[in-house]
Amino acid sequence: MESAFHSPAQADLGAELSFWHPVAKAADVAHSPRAAQLLGHDLVLWRDGAGVCHAWSKRCPHRGADLSMGCVVQRGGESVLQCGYHGWRFGASGQCVQVPAQPSWQPSVQHRAHVYAAREFAGMVWVCGAAQPTAFAAWPEVSDAGLTQAISGPYDVPTSAPRLVENFLDMTHFGFIHQGYLGDAEHTELAAYEVLEGESGVVVPDCSVWQPQAFESGDAARGQWVRYRYEVSAPYTARLDKLGSGSADEAAKLIIVMLNCPLNAEQTRTWFWIAAKGLNQTPEQMAGFQDTIFAQDAPIVMSQRPKRLPLTQGELHGPLDRVSAAYRRYLHRLGVKTGIL
Repeated sequence: MESAFHSPAQADLGAELSFWHPVAKAADVAHSPRAAQLLGHDLVLWRDGAGVCHAWSKRCPHRGADLSMGCVVQRGGESVLQCGYHGWRFGASGQCVQVPAQPSWQPSVQHRAHVYAAREFAGMVWVCGAAQPTAFAAWPEVSDAGLTQAISGPYDVPTSAPRLVENFLDMTHFGFIHQGYLGDAEHTELAAYEVLEGESGVVVPDCSVWQPQAFESGDAARGQWVRYRYEVSAPYTARLDKLGSGSADEAAKLIIVMLNCPLNAEQTRTWFWIAAKGLNQTPEQMAGFQDTIFAQDAPIVMSQRPKRLPLTQGELHGPLDRVSAAYRRYLHRLGVKTGIL
């Protein structure tokens, strides 16, 4: 991996550079190079012969052509990315290893593509644009063999990633936007809840909402109070654990992690990683339910103005907006710039 993103937009980026961001489903990066975008920068994703995924600047350093229009070829037993314009070939380190028009010429170390840190986790490709990435924050349940897992999305939304995270954390809209699914117009009152915040993020350890349709049963007639746990441990990622209706020690029945890729300050690509324990749902059903919920959320979030989240001024708060206020303070402490005012 080399240095951070290089462009005039660099000055507009803050601490978000050092975090890992999802940019594509791993299954969508196959044999052909694939274009992606992150924080206003165009990327190319490709796999070598060992199946390792690489993330580079999409711009060929020779004449600026789009490397995602190239192909992966074999050269001496090594998989290399070949530019579609002049055929320059780049090895996994980004170094140009051959120029077909002059095969005897040995390119210098300056003849190389710009490489970013990349890794796969939970069915997604993650990229970091900083020379010194933060520690990768994984959620341990992903390795639990008892989980049924699904990924829904991508959803391309013309708004900022922080707006989407704040909506995900908000419970007071359930009875209005998700009536009949996650909320009910006759059960909109919520009890006060605890919010824990610190340098590592924001946690709501236990809160209760009225849910008219239990995800695991699909029974709209069986409304009940359900306990949730929320956690934010990165600027644009949020997690929800559905704890059920039992004791505080009860294991989560459902886990939903919202994964936002900030394409730029006001454009976001979103996925949801979903896992269920012992529920009678196929991955397709789990993803389909999330499609329905997000289709209800998207129009109202897209209507919000400004598109970027105002951290300190311009919006009023009520007593149950404590988690939103804590999330805004967390972004301010981090020094995040993309998607906020």
